[in-house]
Amino acid sequence: MRRGRRQRPGGIGVTTPIAVVLLLLFVFLSVAWFYLAPARDADSGEDEILAELDRQQSLWVLRRPPAFEYRVLRRCDCPRTITEPYVVRVEPGRRSARFRDPLVVAGEELDEPPEPLSIDDLFARTRAELAAGRRVEVEYDARYAYPARLRFAAGAGVPALDVDVRDFRVLDEAARR
Repeated sequence: MRRGRRQRPGGIGVTTPIAVVLLLLFVFLSVAWFYLAPARDADSGEDEILAELDRQQSLWVLRRPPAFEYRVLRRCDCPRTITEPYVVRVEPGRRSARFRDPLVVAGEELDEPPEPLSIDDLFARTRAELAAGRRVEVEYDARYAYPARLRFAAGAGVPALDVDVRDFRVLDEAARR
């Protein structure tokens, strides 16, 4: 029975050329990825949007009243997403949300939205969408600096989403009772 040929010391075996080809292929693909991969558009203004987001969030923290209420309107072509407007009420140590009229979903009556958006949620969501590479447009309230209007562009498999914060009002002591 004849066994495989033994390689002489210093000779080139079959595995060496394969390793060289794989190394060259890896280098070629790495260089191609560097030149052909979609680069972030330097003119997209993401850095400016993030800087403005940080500035407005700092102002919001300084100007935020102790108790307030606002209405949230969302527009989205999202499947199984409730887009009915709702009112969020924030008081020291407590946040609540409610629909103006109870909403019937799958035979169940809902008084509260399942995932109400707080002002802090809007800042965080904007930051997350920018990090994911989505195009975002933000308009801030001139007095309190919260995101009053957000536009998240559609992305790969993600529908566009618009969020408006309206009817923001500060609650005085009498209104909180």
